[in-house]
Order: sequence, then C-alpha cells, then structure tokens
Amino acid sequence: MKKKSLKVLLCSTLLAMALTVSACGEKDAGKDSAEVSSEKETQQEQEEKEVEKEESEPVKLEDAEPITEKFPDIKSYVESDLVQEQLDAQLSSLGDSGMSMEVLGEDNKLIYRYTMDGIVKTDALTEQLQSAMDGQADTFKNVASSLKLAVEVENPVVVVEYIDMNGEVILSAEYTTE
Repeated sequence: MKKKSLKVLLCSTLLAMALTVSACGEKDAGKDSAEVSSEKETQQEQEEKEVEKEESEPVKLEDAEPITEKFPDIKSYVESDLVQEQLDAQLSSLGDSGMSMEVLGEDNKLIYRYTMDGIVKTDALTEQLQSAMDGQADTFKNVASSLKLAVEVENPVVVVEYIDMNGEVILSAEYTTE
C-alpha cells in the first residue's frame, strides 16, 4: 500500500511539472547547456539580421508576428488548446496506474484532482501522502510561480487533491508563491 501511494504521488508530481513547464512555453527542457547555448547564439544572430533587415525595409502590417498575451484567468489557461493537448498526452500515460486525474481552473486556483481507484481513506494513508507532499512542496510552489508567466492572476494557487474511491478527500493542499 505504501509503495502504491508514493508511486501515485510521484506520478502526479511529474505530471504537474510536465504540464506547467510545457504549457508555459519552456522549449529548452531536456537539452544540455551546450545545445541551449548554441541555439541561443544562432537565435541571437538571426535576430540581429532581422533588425538590420527591418532598418532597411518598411514593415508591412501583414508581416507582423502575432503578439502573444497572457490568459485572462486560470480557467481559460486550463481550457486552452495548448494545455488540453498536453493534458491528453499526460493523462494517457497514467494508463493503469490506479488513478484518474482532472485539471481544473477556478478563480486564482489551478487544481490537480487525483481520484484513487480501489483505495479508501485511512489515517495511515493520509499521513503517508502528507509526508510525501511535504517533500514536494517546492515543486508545487514553482508551478504556482510559473503560472504568473502565463496567466493574468496576481496570486496564483496550486491545489493538489487526492480523492478516494468513495469521493472522500484523502488530502488537499494549497501552494502559493512565496
């Protein structure tokens, strides 16, 4: 039982990190520093050439790149095509893990709700999950911080909820930026 609940927590933590990092546009994840440095130098050279070109040619309105803006709220962020694509990919990887997951946006909260199939709330399970969650607090605080880059919300909160098979909350925790 202990290994299963810790495995579930680990999977959920990895899913939370993957969702936030990928949805916020992090494109350097998984590359070594030499690759990132090389790409940044190449990108800088291209930008310098574009500036030179812009100075010599008038800019046409139809040639302008679209301006990317932050989502107005967390619900819009969660419901966006970008996040939904990431969710579909991540949720399919849960497979037969013994849990299902929902990601919701309400007010200033990004909610990760995990329902654990075939598990009933016990004091021992709650303590176990609490201990494991305490060890992951920084991860979820970082997720809350990264939300500021994607959403027009001043004080984003990440909520992690574990629900047993009967719909009873096993554990719920909130994480904010510090």
